[in-house]
Amino acid sequence: MNSNKNNTITKQLIILLLNGMMFIGFSLITYGVISYFRNDPWKTLDSIADFLSQALTILGIALVACSAYFPSHTRQSDKISKFVVAPFVLFLVVAVTIWWAINSYKLPAHIFNGFSILGIAGSILRALPFSEWEEYNDNMQR
Repeated sequence: MNSNKNNTITKQLIILLLNGMMFIGFSLITYGVISYFRNDPWKTLDSIADFLSQALTILGIALVACSAYFPSHTRQSDKISKFVVAPFVLFLVVAVTIWWAINSYKLPAHIFNGFSILGIAGSILRALPFSEWEEYNDNMQR
């Protein structure tokens, strides 16, 4: 019984974290659009926005890599995901986080964008229900 309660609390905390990240992401986009069209960025808010967007991107990539170890409603993680890809991505997250901290919490744009692309691709790959593709392809050929 206690295990179920802990699982429920863990799930709720993960949902809260992800929803919070989505809210902050939406807020960053909104601020970016407003400051772009007004051509009047706020320096203090810009520095906070840069820090938050980079920190949450790194956290998001770490969570995507860790999702290889979470239960999935679509499919289980491949062995290569659990033993090669996720550990490698987590190593990159730690290395980039250290570099990010040493360099005054700034990342070059191409590294930041590369992490964003990595996270998007990884999360989409994790969500795809490969077991249903064969059935879909069979139905399409009829």
